[in-house]
Amino acid sequence: MENENIITFIKNDHRALKESIQILISENAKPALKKSALKKFLIDFKLHAKSEEFSLYDNMVDQNEVHESILEGYEEHSIAELLVDELEAISWDLEFTDETQAKAKVLAELVKLHVENEEEKMLVDLRKAVTEKELERLGLLYKKTYKSLSEEFMASRVKIKPEFERDLSI
Repeated sequence: MENENIITFIKNDHRALKESIQILISENAKPALKKSALKKFLIDFKLHAKSEEFSLYDNMVDQNEVHESILEGYEEHSIAELLVDELEAISWDLEFTDETQAKAKVLAELVKLHVENEEEKMLVDLRKAVTEKELERLGLLYKKTYKSLSEEFMASRVKIKPEFERDLSI
C-alpha cells in the first residue's frame, strides 16, 4: 500500500515543513506571519523528527545503503533541536524580535537542507535497499509513533510552551 509506505509519510511531513520554511526564510513575509509559521513549524518538526528517528533511523542505521545518510540525519536533527530549544525558551509570543527571526531563519534553512538531502539521497537509496513490505512495516511504525507523540504532546504539552497549545490541532 503506497499510502502506508514510510517514504510517503516522510514526504507528506516534508511538504508541511516546506510551507513553513518558505515563510520563515522569506525577506518579504511580515513578522506576524513568520511568528505563526514558526509556531506550526516547531510542532511539525518535533513530531516529524522523533517519529523519523524512532521508526526509520533506529531501524535502518545498519543498512549499508543508507547508513551514512542516517548518521547525518541524526546530527542534523540534533543541531536543529538545539535551535528549537532556544526558540522555545524565548518569550516571543509578546514580541517577535530580530534575534528570534534570525534563529527561526537559520533553523528553517538547516531543515530545508536536511529535507533536500533526505529526498534526493536517503529516501531514494532506501527504496532501492529494502522491499516494499519493509517500507510498509516502517510506515506503520512511523504512523503509530507520530500518533503516540501527538497524543503525548496534547496530554502533557511536552516541551511545548502554553502559547503553542491552541495551535496543536493534530
